[in-house]
Amino acid sequence: MPVTDAEPTTLVLAWAETSRSRDLAAFVRAATAAATAAAAGRAAAPGI
Repeated sequence: MPVTDAEPTTLVLAWAETSRSRDLAAFVRAATAAATAAAAGRAAAPGI
């Protein structure tokens, strides 16, 4: 659900180059998809 009355914000992630966390990878994929969708003016697909 979009928060329409909040200022835009930037989220920065950092992790070890050798990290193989599936949870982190899934989060990065979901965040990337959401940002791409927002830039295109559409909602991200559910279940990402």
